[in-house]
Amino acid sequence: MRPTAEESYEAIEGALEVFMNGDWSPVRVVEKVTVPAGVPHSVATRATGPRGS
Repeated sequence: MRPTAEESYEAIEGALEVFMNGDWSPVRVVEKVTVPAGVPHSVATRATGPRGS
């Protein structure tokens, strides 16, 4: 958590999920999510393709 700066995450390959405000939200390839300053959050990668299917 950054108390004075927002954070942005973008999925370039595969997928990730962002947890904020009590919910996990998927972020797919070429999507971007911005977490407002001061909001507690977590980020998890989700493997896709032959190894992660």
